[in-house]
Amino acid sequence: MGIVKKQASFNTLISYAGIALGYLNTVILFPNIFSEAQFGLTRVLLAISAIYIQISSFGTAKIALRFFPFFKNPKNYHNGFLWLLLLLASAGFLVVTSLFLLFKDIIIEHYSDNSPLINQYLFLVIPLSLFMLYFLVLESYFQAKMQTVLTGFLRNVLLRLLWTFAILLFYFQKIDFDRFLQIFISVYLINSIVLLMYDFFTEKLVFQINQKLFAKKWLKHIVTYGWFSILSGFSLLLVTRTDIIMIGFMIDLKAAAVYSIALYFASVIFVPAQSIIRISAPLVAHHMKSKNLPEIHTLYQKTSVHNFMLGGIVFILIFHLLPELYQFLPKEYHHIEYVFLFLGLSKIVDMLAGINGVIINNSKYY
Repeated sequence: MGIVKKQASFNTLISYAGIALGYLNTVILFPNIFSEAQFGLTRVLLAISAIYIQISSFGTAKIALRFFPFFKNPKNYHNGFLWLLLLLASAGFLVVTSLFLLFKDIIIEHYSDNSPLINQYLFLVIPLSLFMLYFLVLESYFQAKMQTVLTGFLRNVLLRLLWTFAILLFYFQKIDFDRFLQIFISVYLINSIVLLMYDFFTEKLVFQINQKLFAKKWLKHIVTYGWFSILSGFSLLLVTRTDIIMIGFMIDLKAAAVYSIALYFASVIFVPAQSIIRISAPLVAHHMKSKNLPEIHTLYQKTSVHNFMLGGIVFILIFHLLPELYQFLPKEYHHIEYVFLFLGLSKIVDMLAGINGVIINNSKYY
């Protein structure tokens, strides 16, 4: 539990620094600088891309955590495990992109009246998903190596800082909305390049895959696990992302923008759990490999208690302070108490379950 506490503490600090930047962007800058439709568009694009990469990733994020302990070998760059992950993700992306292009016109035609901006910028889902996909794979690979602080900084701090920079450029009329979206999307590419460069300088990154990875024994397990990961992850994302996509398409982007504010406040509750899960996942994979179930049991109990206590405190504070937070928002974004209440309670229940998902994902029955 020592390494969990240490890295979870660093990750929690980084996450809350990201929350502060996220508050600046999501609650203050976006609603006051962009129109509701423009703000809603960015939320819907991110939500669509999240589902897009879940399918196209072929479960590589979970494959990295589950199988890295079996291929770990710093002397030969871990048998080229990273390149296998990137190849699987790239192949999946090509398949999903082909299907997306095939049905894109049908989607545009069906929702053209409610959300015209989506129709105009829906094509941006492709580059955004590609950049998010590669960052997800690299982030999971670093997480498997228990190097979670850098990835946490990139996702929670650098990404939001670059978005803040782009928002200010738009505010001072240095760029138009089209150029803003280009920068908004490219941030994920920048993060991916940073991780690749870091890996190159620390472990002498080379393009080489050990044929051991393609042995029938391992390839069968990896492919089977990847398929199940797609199904489980897709169902989870449908629960967490479909709401904002449906609001954006079936009502309008303005409603999606308002909903995203409540969703943002609810996401703050889950920050401690994210930090603990990020570092617990590779530890659970390691203990599963050595069949150390008592240690997993202890880890599960402690993380559940910590998650519930911290999440409950944050939930109460935000719900109590919501009326004060409204002063930073245009009046169109007020009165989201009940939306936040139900979203927040769902986060609390999820946190109470601890790292159950991580344990199931790494068990021999998954």
